[in-house]
Amino acid sequence: MVIKRLIPTVVAVFILAGSSAFGSTPSHYVGLAKKFHAISGVSASNLQNDPQDFANKVVDLKGTVVGQTGISNDLMLILSCAGGSSLIINHVKSSEATVLTQAGDASVRVLARVVVSSGSNQPELDDIAIALDSAVSKVELARSQRQAELHREALLRQRILNSSQQPARGSVHRLAMGISGNALAQLQFYSAALDERTRPLFAPYFQFIATRNGRLDDQTVGKITYYLLKYSEMYAVDPRLVVAMIIAESDFDPQSTSSTGAAGLGQLMPGTGKMLGLSNPYDIEQNLDGSIRYLKTRLEKFANAAAPDGSMTDQQIKLCMAAYNAGVSAVIKYGGVPPFHETQTYVRRVLSYYHQLCSNG
Repeated sequence: MVIKRLIPTVVAVFILAGSSAFGSTPSHYVGLAKKFHAISGVSASNLQNDPQDFANKVVDLKGTVVGQTGISNDLMLILSCAGGSSLIINHVKSSEATVLTQAGDASVRVLARVVVSSGSNQPELDDIAIALDSAVSKVELARSQRQAELHREALLRQRILNSSQQPARGSVHRLAMGISGNALAQLQFYSAALDERTRPLFAPYFQFIATRNGRLDDQTVGKITYYLLKYSEMYAVDPRLVVAMIIAESDFDPQSTSSTGAAGLGQLMPGTGKMLGLSNPYDIEQNLDGSIRYLKTRLEKFANAAAPDGSMTDQQIKLCMAAYNAGVSAVIKYGGVPPFHETQTYVRRVLSYYHQLCSNG
């Protein structure tokens, strides 16, 4: 038998008796690891010293392929693992050959089920899947970050709900009534209901909205500022984009009504408002909750146009705002911003306002 590359010393050798290996794409690999509750961080010595502890369990192994031989659907690999130990992997399917070719000297991940035969202290490992370690790690990181984000959003929603229900922070009715006064007085009133991230934003946003629409009284400006920051944070939407959208829609007039019946700050159509559960689209809290929630769904619809790190791009904003104005179906039909003068003007305005707000910090 000829091995293409040999390692100097084999400290421990185990047989991985082959079964049919599943696909080896990174996402599939991670899905299988979750499905089988795979145990990671297992070394060759772990399996050798305590095989019964892993009997009938699936392990997630990591190592470098340092030798291979065999034919078609019956490949044998030597996997060099951490600590100098090695594993011999038998009966690897040809469907995994692409992964092995890509790997070269890079690490691979192997999912295997531990089988301990009666009367034997040496385990066999049934091959399940093989994938590049770097690719699997990227998928794992992305999923971990997404789970952390979902958890953070859930905690945030609960914290906001709790803050609005605690007497010391003011009842829902008290917050809905608002208060008169300048930015400092408003901040003192809403401060306890704002979290550490949004609290520093209240005063500058209050001043901007008050300056933008001088017809609003302080009480109304305070309510708009508070609920805009609250729901932007709750739905993880950049509040600067929300401000840009509302300027283009109503210029912060809560009673604004278009010729087509769009109502309130975010100019929600009656059908959209009903779908979002609004009973009064002119109510500041209801309208901002619904408008920002609706905006979030448009951003998610065109998330494929976001940057690799998930941050918004101009293209994502254009498609999102076109969908907010003309509907998702129109954007899909025309493969981008529809050739409607109103929609194209609207998208340009929102993007321009957003860039101005970003440049001002």
